[in-house]
Amino acid sequence: VSISLSLVSVFIPLLLLGGIVGRLFREFAMTVTAAVLVSAFVSLTLTPMMCSRFLRRHDGGHGVLYRAIEAVFDAMLAFYRRTLDVALRFQFLTLLTFLATLAVTVFLYIAIPKGFFPAQDVGLVIGISEAAQDVSFDEMYRIQQRLGAVVQADPDVQSYVSAIGAGLGGQTGNNGRMFINLKPWDQRTHGTAQDFISRIRPKLAKVEGGQLFLQAAQDIRVGGRLSKTEYQYTLQDANLAELYEWSPKILAKLQSLPMLRDVTTDQQMSGTTATLTIDRDAAARFGITPQQVDDTLNDAFGQRQVTQYFSQVSSYHLILEVMPDQLGELETLNKLYVKSSTGQAVPLSTFVKLDTKPVQPLSVSHQSQFPAVTISFNLAHGASISQAVQAIN
Repeated sequence: VSISLSLVSVFIPLLLLGGIVGRLFREFAMTVTAAVLVSAFVSLTLTPMMCSRFLRRHDGGHGVLYRAIEAVFDAMLAFYRRTLDVALRFQFLTLLTFLATLAVTVFLYIAIPKGFFPAQDVGLVIGISEAAQDVSFDEMYRIQQRLGAVVQADPDVQSYVSAIGAGLGGQTGNNGRMFINLKPWDQRTHGTAQDFISRIRPKLAKVEGGQLFLQAAQDIRVGGRLSKTEYQYTLQDANLAELYEWSPKILAKLQSLPMLRDVTTDQQMSGTTATLTIDRDAAARFGITPQQVDDTLNDAFGQRQVTQYFSQVSSYHLILEVMPDQLGELETLNKLYVKSSTGQAVPLSTFVKLDTKPVQPLSVSHQSQFPAVTISFNLAHGASISQAVQAIN
């Protein structure tokens, strides 16, 4: 009864744990607690009753098997008795041995690298690609194709699916996603998903124009957000300028740590912009209003629907815009004309100034309503998260 109650009391703290760790261990604690209570109940009720019904007194001698097993038990008991006599005879030495064992245990607890959840290999590797912040959609598509060709050439890859651009889990247009299915374990030639990532990393580094950050998919993730690599370190600051000043410095320092790999950030501060400033006095002399300028730009780049016509089986929308090969060219702005109040077409460049120097953030991340920058990383082969946390601190 006492040992059963002691075992139950040991698992009470696990029943009261909160967070995802508590949810993981709660079922384990409840199962062990129920098993111990059922075992105690059976030991006090069913076992004695069954013994009274089925156990009979044997006056004769035991068999050979019984005597052999009993001889082993007697030998174990005799060995334990002799070692216990030695321990009691040298009590001071036994106490020193206990203290030395305790000291070694504490030392190993501090010195041995520690992790949280062991890395799983579920046969799925998630990749997030990144290119220059001013990359066009067409160029990003070509970069994603080159990265995919490197992935598909690996003998352990069964298939992959990729997407680029904002949406579907992506934040900005210079990002892409890739979901890589590895072959079944017995068909692979080079080991685990982590081995695959380590092996293909230098091959991906040779692809010009973009990077592909890989991480092995896990069944259980604790907190965090979607990032390019597995582990995350988030910086918060109410002062946006101070945050953007210090995050590149911390990123550069983390990239120098030997136990970290694929160190990257979600800070995107170099988005190119085209700012049009209207000279209102010059526009007024031509009888042109800002609304006319807006309408002209909308006609050129806004995919304005100008009409709709119908056939016997369907309907069609007529879209007004410049030619597709001119959509991504700044020079197109110099080819636009605005009709003045006199009916004359006036070049847009006559009264509009174009400036491309200022850069703007592609995205601004937040954590608990404050601006934040998340630096993510993978671990080097053989490194543990405890070593990484210590080095980062």
